[in-house]
Formats: sequence, C-alpha cells, structure tokens
Amino acid sequence: MRALPVALGLVALLAALPTAAADPVAVTVDLHLISVGNYDTAKGTYTLDFYLHMRWDPQQAPANFTPEQFEFMNGRAASRELLSDETGPAGRDVWYRIQANLYNSPAFADYPFDAQRLTITLEDTINQADTLVFVPGSTTLDADARVAGWRQNNLTALATVKEYPFGESYSRLTYTLELRREPVSSALRTFLPPVAFMLVASFSFFFDRSQASNRLALGTGMLITAVGFHISQTVSLPPLGALTLFDKVMISAYSFIASTILVTTVLVFGEQMKLPQRIAELVNRRGAILAIALPVVVFLALHYL
Repeated sequence: MRALPVALGLVALLAALPTAAADPVAVTVDLHLISVGNYDTAKGTYTLDFYLHMRWDPQQAPANFTPEQFEFMNGRAASRELLSDETGPAGRDVWYRIQANLYNSPAFADYPFDAQRLTITLEDTINQADTLVFVPGSTTLDADARVAGWRQNNLTALATVKEYPFGESYSRLTYTLELRREPVSSALRTFLPPVAFMLVASFSFFFDRSQASNRLALGTGMLITAVGFHISQTVSLPPLGALTLFDKVMISAYSFIASTILVTTVLVFGEQMKLPQRIAELVNRRGAILAIALPVVVFLALHYL
C-alpha cells in the first residue's frame, strides 16, 4: 500500500516537469519566376509573375496553418490562383500562380553602373518562427524573363528570422533578382559626351590671347552644353541625398571647362595690363596643366572624402 502514494507522487512530479517544445514545421518553398514587368527604376516598383510551390508534412503543421495565409512584406499580390492542392505520402503539395505588385528601395550611388535588386519577401501572417519556418527549395528563372536594358543575375533565396519590436519573430523568405546596367552602352552614353565637352573646350588653349572672345565663346558654350546634358541624364532619377558616380564625373568636367574660362579671363586682364607675350604664353601653358590636373583632384576628393 505504501507503493501507491510513491507512484502517485512520481506521476505528479513528471507531470510538473516542462515538456520539450515541438520542432517548428518546415515549409519548403519552390519558386519559378516567369516574367518581370512595369519596372520603374526611379520609384523601385515592379510586377513579378511566378509559380509558387509549397510542401510540408501536415502531421507536424500547427492546427491553424493554411497555405494561403502567407503575405508579401514588400507589396501585395494582384492575383493569386490556386493551381493544385494534393496530399500524398511525401506530404502536402500546393501550387500557386501569382502576380504581385512589389517595390524595393533603388540604389543609385554607382549610377550609371548601379545594381538594382528586385525582391520577393514572404512571411506567414499567424505562425511565428518557433512554430513554422520557411525553407528555400528550387529557385529558377525563366529564360524568357528579361528586363530591357539590364543584365540579370541568377535568382537567389535567403531564409532569415524577422524580429519585431513588439516581441514577435517570424520566418522570412527573401528572393532576390539582381539587375545591372549594360556596362558598355552605359559608359558610352554617359561618359563619352563629357569627354567630348572637355576636348572641345581644351582647343581654347591653342588660340592666341588676342582671340579672347572666341576662347570665351568656346568655353561658355561647352559649359552650358555640359549642364544641359547633366540635367537630361539625371531627370529620370529621384531626388538623392548624395552624389552619384555620374554627378562626380560631371562636376569634374565642369572644373575643367571653368579652368579654361579662368585662364582666358586672366589673359584678357594681362593684355589690358600690357604684359609681355612670353608671360602670356607661360600663363597659358600653366593654365593648361592646371585644367588637366584639376578634374582629377576634384573627382578623387568627391569620391573619397
């Protein structure tokens, strides 16, 4: 009879011990991107059309888990079509065809050689990371998925845990498609004109100081043309808080053209003061050296300081 109270005490003690938490259910997600549309570089908005396949073990899933309760954290689905929902020995498989209107913050620091990232970010709306985790599966990019004017890298997937300030954390799955501008065409379109402007402005150093009006017309004409070109190339970009690579190149070009105008102005004052011809030639030569060195110094200062 004494064994009965002892047994009851052991049962109560075991019941009081904390039970081990169950492992979160792993939901494997496959994604096949079909097309990219309506990409607005300035706003960072785009539309992605893709197939989404989710599979998991329904025996381990939380009671309140349903496949359609995921959401996009960087936009909204314009349409979500359920293609199939089957349960077999390997688990439950659900296929969707989704078209989503998404956005991401564009980065223009290296414009015109900038890289933009188009992302798809998924989270479950109910179950936190301790009960459900997303696992990246097959991630493929359709051969016909093209963005005009851009080179695209492979589609990649990354699973993380998002911690929120209100004490909740959710499993997050992020797909990233990196786009880069065509380097050759971008360089020719944006950097060849500034080089041409500086080259034309440099012709003023071959003019005699008696042709100051021609030298000034050449320099001021190139400066106005350079400013107009700069504005035309950046009008499609949003207001930025920092200079882009293209801005730094154009400011360097401005410094060269301004140097040619400054040297011409000094020569005009020298002629009015009746300075010797050899002094004028010296000023012209030293001014040419200054005009060549100044853009390099300006660009390095803007880029590294």
